[in-house]
Amino acid sequence: LTPAFESSASTEKGSSTSSMCIYALANQTIKFFAPGMRSIEGKNFQFFQDKYDNTFVEIWPEGPHVTAAINVSLLLEYPPNLMLDRMVTSENSKHSPSFGNILPVFNSKGRGSACCLKMRRSVYSDLLPPNHPALSHEYLLFGILHHRASTSKLYSSRIYAFLPEEPFDLQGYSGLFCLDNGNNASSVDPHVRLNTINNASLTFDGIRWYDCPPVHFVSGMIDDVSSRDGGKFIVGYGVNDCFPRFITVKKRDVAIRLFRPQLI
Repeated sequence: LTPAFESSASTEKGSSTSSMCIYALANQTIKFFAPGMRSIEGKNFQFFQDKYDNTFVEIWPEGPHVTAAINVSLLLEYPPNLMLDRMVTSENSKHSPSFGNILPVFNSKGRGSACCLKMRRSVYSDLLPPNHPALSHEYLLFGILHHRASTSKLYSSRIYAFLPEEPFDLQGYSGLFCLDNGNNASSVDPHVRLNTINNASLTFDGIRWYDCPPVHFVSGMIDDVSSRDGGKFIVGYGVNDCFPRFITVKKRDVAIRLFRPQLI
């Protein structure tokens, strides 16, 4: 259980002020309510704040990018219902992946895995043309989404980045990838691996076969406070629903995979 976000709303209690923090599980079913609209119920929703500290929930990370503004003041009045102010849909949601994939089995719509962290403009500015809209902001927000194969229990992930203000237009979109199965990690108990199913050989670029776990699911990510320039973040994910893994990733590496089409 991890904090999804901390709102700026507060309540006065005598001489003290208390802040509210909303907690949510990545795979938890949540129900939203909105005036004049049908309720929205599901999972894999991601909470984030825009550049003005307004609170939003991401409903769909792609096809198109759909978010909704949350009425934080009503959360204090009617907990635990999540009250939506309005839906926000980006019309600029079609972006080619930054490097090619030929994996037609992954034809499902992407769903949220973990979001959102900031990527400062200095990390990606040299990768974009001078008139690119991402350069007009101090940072982009980025996250990780997942696809599930339509014919079997195989998962893939990709990274996406969007502008930090409405309507949150997508700016970058990586190719598909899988995360390491942990077979070479000394920290993974070998007895745990006895419960895992066989690995899957998948091709993401039509050239190489990769030894991927059938199921990897990113459940969270957070900035690595030990990095001096804030240029790294930590990703937590599960393998085959059996054991956890943590990896540290450079934001520069993410930017290259978002904005370098020639990378394979």
